[in-house]
Amino acid sequence: MSPVSRKRDKVQRVYTPPRRKPQLRYRPPWHRLAGAVVLSAGLAIVLVNIIIEFSDLNWLPGGHNPGYLIVGIAVAASSMWWFGWLDRRS
Repeated sequence: MSPVSRKRDKVQRVYTPPRRKPQLRYRPPWHRLAGAVVLSAGLAIVLVNIIIEFSDLNWLPGGHNPGYLIVGIAVAASSMWWFGWLDRRS
C-alpha cells in the first residue's frame, strides 16, 4: 500500500460529514408560557400608561410618565428571547 493511499484511508476514517440541521426550533412549553407572561406584562404597562394619560386615574406611581412607555416596550421586546425569535439560524 502506498503512503498516499494510506493517508487517504486515514482521512476518510476521521472525516465525519456534517449533520443536517433541523428546520424547526424546539422551545419547551414553559419557555412559551414565560414569553407570554413577559409580553403581557409589557403590554399591560404600556396600556395602563396610555389610559392614565387620557384620564384622571392614577394607577402607576407618579402618574403618566414617558419612562413607563419605554420600560413597557423594553419588557415586551425582551419576550422575543423566550419565544425563540433571537435564536441564531446558521
